[in-house]
Amino acid sequence: MRAITAEFAELPWIYFEASEGSLAARYGNPSLRAPNYDLEAARPALRIERVTDATWGVPRTRTADENAVGAAPPLPIVGAPVDASTFRFVRDIPAGAAGLIAVRLDEAALAHSNGMPSRFGDVRVIDEDGRQIPYLVERSSEPLSVDVSLAKLSTRPGALGPSRGSETVYRASWPYAGLPSPRLVLSTSARVFRRPIHVVSEREPDRPHRDPWVETLGTAMWVHADQDTPAPALVMPLPSVDATQVLLIVEEGDNTPLPIGGARLLLPAYRMRLFRERGQSLRLAYGRTDLAPPSYDLALLAPRVFGVSAVDVPPGPEREGRAGGAAAIVSPRLFWGILIGAVLVLIGLIARLVRKPTG
Repeated sequence: MRAITAEFAELPWIYFEASEGSLAARYGNPSLRAPNYDLEAARPALRIERVTDATWGVPRTRTADENAVGAAPPLPIVGAPVDASTFRFVRDIPAGAAGLIAVRLDEAALAHSNGMPSRFGDVRVIDEDGRQIPYLVERSSEPLSVDVSLAKLSTRPGALGPSRGSETVYRASWPYAGLPSPRLVLSTSARVFRRPIHVVSEREPDRPHRDPWVETLGTAMWVHADQDTPAPALVMPLPSVDATQVLLIVEEGDNTPLPIGGARLLLPAYRMRLFRERGQSLRLAYGRTDLAPPSYDLALLAPRVFGVSAVDVPPGPEREGRAGGAAAIVSPRLFWGILIGAVLVLIGLIARLVRKPTG
């Protein structure tokens, strides 16, 4: 026997979206089930030859201290003071046990904050004494899913112009305008079909357009030709749009209308990791344009903060702070009252001038 060669099965590859910087991968928990991510819907659109390769670091065994959620970090847990009343939106973070917590930035926070392009520069966590609580932002592997309501229109909107054939038009609605990097996901019960899909936004007349018009946000060809398998969901990347409603146009051709079973938006998901003291009441604040991204010493411990489990804590409902009401110096009712009074005074002066005898 001169040599022995062993051939193993091909190892699986892992594909995911990630921002710049290093990531921590954790494995070795036999009690967990295989994950089921919405990213699976994008598998047909992946182009493996264009994906950037990543490499593994040196593996290490996590210690007991790393697996435990510490009640106190090795850094000060408060930062510089900040006035919560200068932010447009404020939300409560419920009090609870001490330790590392993860606060999800939901669709409201994504729409009303400056977002990832500014590295969430206007987002702050504030305690009862008006001091900042240091935090780190992480990108979640599973996207944030937002329900979309579809209403089939019986009357064709005038902004679409004359029909070019058999079309079904839906009005799609979601809760907030300005959602970042949305992906529209459509599902159907049909098995064999081919349909062009368009997503457009209605626009008011402007200088280049005398009449209402539509802006095309996305176009896709939805095709499935296997009677024995369900059709995969259609995933359409869309730009951020300053509206809560768009039009979904399905070109039916000479076929019966394609049944669309449901729609949702997939958004990039982010969480804030921070240390909370026992019973501490915190507030999440955002909605300013004059702030630079915060710089906390907690970033020096990023591998440890990201490498341990954290308790998920959802923020409370969004409410407008004092800055939101300060945008208008006077209320609309007072403004119109002053304007009407000024008009009446001006009419009276004009009437007196008209009745004044001329010499």
